[in-house]
Amino acid sequence: LDVSNMMSFPLCTLIAIFPQVVAGWNLDLWYIVMQSLCIFPLFFTREEDVLNVSLITAFPRLLCGLGARSGILPILGNVMNCAAATYLSEEGNLLAFTAEACMVFSGFLSIRYMLHQNVV
Repeated sequence: LDVSNMMSFPLCTLIAIFPQVVAGWNLDLWYIVMQSLCIFPLFFTREEDVLNVSLITAFPRLLCGLGARSGILPILGNVMNCAAATYLSEEGNLLAFTAEACMVFSGFLSIRYMLHQNVV
């Protein structure tokens, strides 16, 4: 998780200092980079800590999903996170990862729907 944070800090600083690097045409690319930084720590954690790391990255994954231009990309990214976490964790955590994915999906879809109704 530390390596992922150290890699995302310069990216977020770059976005804060130079907001012109984020444009409408590259929002999906930024989502892929940020989602990869959320999935990355799962592969370097102990088997018993995969659930905790996945839960820690749930809110950043939700926020990153709101910035994506296409709606299917965050769904695929969170399904990939759930599959990777289920594969890398100890037995019996499938229900926890499924509940986490449903929580992120429901938050993502409801907030995105509200943004679409009120902003667009």
